Amino acid sequence: MNVNELRIGNLINAEVGLPSLMEHYIRPHDLLDISMGKAEVYPIPLNSEWLIQFGFKPFSKDWSKKGIIIHTRKRGYVLRTSVPIIQHVHQLQNLFFALTGQELTINSPL
Repeated sequence: MNVNELRIGNLINAEVGLPSLMEHYIRPHDLLDISMGKAEVYPIPLNSEWLIQFGFKPFSKDWSKKGIIIHTRKRGYVLRTSVPIIQHVHQLQNLFFALTGQELTINSPL
């Protein structure tokens, strides 16, 4: 994974002092470790379970074919995109932050 794809607070899979991978939120010092090759990190595939945890609701029975909608009442916009464009949890977090200026966390009120 390229460090320039990551922001502090992104969820990734990482080897955090253990031989096995675990979900991990990026912290400031993690970015330096990743860029220096001291930490192995891997993206978390985005699926319907993750979307539900983040507070998204399906507008179709098959999320992967129809895409997702990001709608916030505060900003008054709707974004419709297909899941193949956004394949990993950190990509969705980054997109949401870019659009709203707010962090997307588990059970975020959308």
